[in-house]
Amino acid sequence: MPRARISLNPKKSVFGVTEGKLLGHVISREGTKIDVERVKAIQSLTFPTSKTGVHSFFGK
Repeated sequence: MPRARISLNPKKSVFGVTEGKLLGHVISREGTKIDVERVKAIQSLTFPTSKTGVHSFFGK
């Protein structure tokens, strides 16, 4: 791993699990899928109804 310039922090590492979360995705033997909690968070967003709300939503 030093050749790839990657290092592991033992306190943040988890071994021997069947699936894990990484960057908003759930990774398992079956493949990768989007984390359900993130999908629910996006679905619960309220849509802006005014010009100011749209600007605020997009961070402008």
